[in-house]
Amino acid sequence: MQLRFRLGTSYTFPGELRGWNSRPDSSYDLELSSASLSDIDIDRYNDLDPESRNTLQIKADIAVRWMERARFTGEPVIEVLYLTFALEALLGDTQAGLKSGLIARRQLMLSHIMTGMIPHPDQTIMLYGEVRSKAVHGETAREISSQEAAAFHLAVKNAFDQYLDLASRENIQTQSKLTTLLDKHDEHETLVEWLALNGGPEWAKYFRSQKRNH
Repeated sequence: MQLRFRLGTSYTFPGELRGWNSRPDSSYDLELSSASLSDIDIDRYNDLDPESRNTLQIKADIAVRWMERARFTGEPVIEVLYLTFALEALLGDTQAGLKSGLIARRQLMLSHIMTGMIPHPDQTIMLYGEVRSKAVHGETAREISSQEAAAFHLAVKNAFDQYLDLASRENIQTQSKLTTLLDKHDEHETLVEWLALNGGPEWAKYFRSQKRNH
């Protein structure tokens, strides 16, 4: 006779030490409401066909994957972390220095070009510093509310849509050309001057680092 055992999902030891864990192959039901799906533009995502996409669209596909992970993580601080990865895929590069201000500045410029308006100037740079930077340096990120995470998710989704819209309008095929357009836009210096005067402490820190690097 051959006996077979399967690990249980709970344990108990003397001294009221007990606990539980789910099995690796466990699955759970996920209910999606119309509100959950309201910000998913299926046609826009279908434009990222892997057989025909250019390098700019490949970056967009990477961003979509991080946005999907963010949507279903269930933990606001992890949602924000994943969303910063999505923004990096869209607007980041490999240059040295503080990335938070670079990405936030490009996000604001992108919004200004496409809508004539900008989102809250401190949102991205603040969350980037308080969540992403601390996470990658082994520090404790501050608590993030679900409302903060939801607002940031909307801002990143808007940046994603504007990224593809601008690329389509200007017939841009690579991410580097799009970010160059943002950095060299006629109103770029005006935006930088406005941020230097009106931005929060994180912007001041970013601009100081820029002066040291130049």
